[in-house]
Amino acid sequence: MVAIKGPLVRKLVGDTEMFDDMVKHHERTFFAQCKREELHATDHCLTAHVQSPERVDGLARLHRFEDLLENGFQSRNALFQKKFTAAVVGTMADWIVGEDWDRYGPDLIRERGWYNRSKGVIANAPRRFGKTMITSKVESAVAEVMQGSVQSTFSPSKRASVFMLDTVYKLLCELGLADKIVKYNQEMVWIKFGAKNDPLAPISKIYCFPSNPKMSSPNVAWLCRKLCYFLRVSLS
Repeated sequence: MVAIKGPLVRKLVGDTEMFDDMVKHHERTFFAQCKREELHATDHCLTAHVQSPERVDGLARLHRFEDLLENGFQSRNALFQKKFTAAVVGTMADWIVGEDWDRYGPDLIRERGWYNRSKGVIANAPRRFGKTMITSKVESAVAEVMQGSVQSTFSPSKRASVFMLDTVYKLLCELGLADKIVKYNQEMVWIKFGAKNDPLAPISKIYCFPSNPKMSSPNVAWLCRKLCYFLRVSLS
């Protein structure tokens, strides 16, 4: 047993209190930003609904998403990629179907065996198995089907994140969306649907960022706990 006394204890306590204050500050900032974005999105959806009475059926949207993943791109999916897309579709189905889930969801669950659906997909494969390509296909298909969506990807390095965004850009062009891209740089690509001068037209946003692999273990553990908490909040 090791006893720690004196100034070191005061320093540890002070550092812990300062760290806790910083965490609380970032949490308040995070939730305040989420609230503003939620209010903005709600107002945008209400206005867009008034101007665009036509509505896409949720099941048709899901079928469109699956068709894009299977046939919408020049390259064909390998076995690993097919299994990955099947898991992604099962995980995202209720979000894509949207408010029609109560109508179609029970039949989809029964027909496809989605009795134990999870909130996320974890995939592990060696190099050259097409992880970047299939993830980019999913992001491109989501951007087209779920117009106005926001997606973020974190890669282990700057080079990897730039490469992935370049892949996404090329796949968006394969979908015929090149003329709808209104912003494109090393970290983001925005696709605007409808007239470019229409301020209410939905914009799908895809971000690719490099992560920080040099973070220390305590910070990584704290970040994972906070990330899981934020995911539970956002998905609940």
